Amino acid sequence: MKKFLIALSCTLLLALSAFGLFGCGGDPETPNPETPKTYDYQVTVECKDTTDLSGIKVRLFQEGELKAEAPLEGNVAKFSLEGGAYHVKLTGVPEAYTYEEADITTTIPAVTLTLTLKDDKPADGLLDFTVTLLYPDGSPVENATIQLCVEGTDGACYPLTTDTNGVATRRLAPMDYHVKPLALPEGYKFEEEYYTIDSLQSTAITITLVAA
Repeated sequence: MKKFLIALSCTLLLALSAFGLFGCGGDPETPNPETPKTYDYQVTVECKDTTDLSGIKVRLFQEGELKAEAPLEGNVAKFSLEGGAYHVKLTGVPEAYTYEEADITTTIPAVTLTLTLKDDKPADGLLDFTVTLLYPDGSPVENATIQLCVEGTDGACYPLTTDTNGVATRRLAPMDYHVKPLALPEGYKFEEEYYTIDSLQSTAITITLVAA
């Protein structure tokens, strides 16, 4: 009778263990931990000066530890991570640009980082304006004289002469200038009456001469 009761007890325990309640002759089974809930995060990078953001990657940190990294798709990087706060940094940003770091959380899951040009203007406030002149075959135009004229009918003009590389440079106040011919090689001319240098966009321009 005693052996029968022991066998019956073990049979019941085996049946219960099949439902994960008990084990026969062993420790209770440990349930699998619950999978952490994930949240969607998004980082957008903007830059008014360029649309080429290739090479930039977005990094998310927690307490100084890198948790995730992703390249931009267009100008957006998306993440699916556990809830919490993350510090956002960029890598691969061009040397000429800077930005302010930011934070994202489960309550603010999307941020925009804006790239801006560094203020590299010299202390005197002047900029180097450069004009390169080329012949139609791409060779440099040496000893040609051009002038940078302030926009407007009464604007001042500043002459420049090209070197052996076809390059002429002059330091001037940051503003827009018209590039006009003054003394070009015989048989050549500007294709347009003048060209414009917009100092907010670039302080250099390359002009290819055409046959007169």
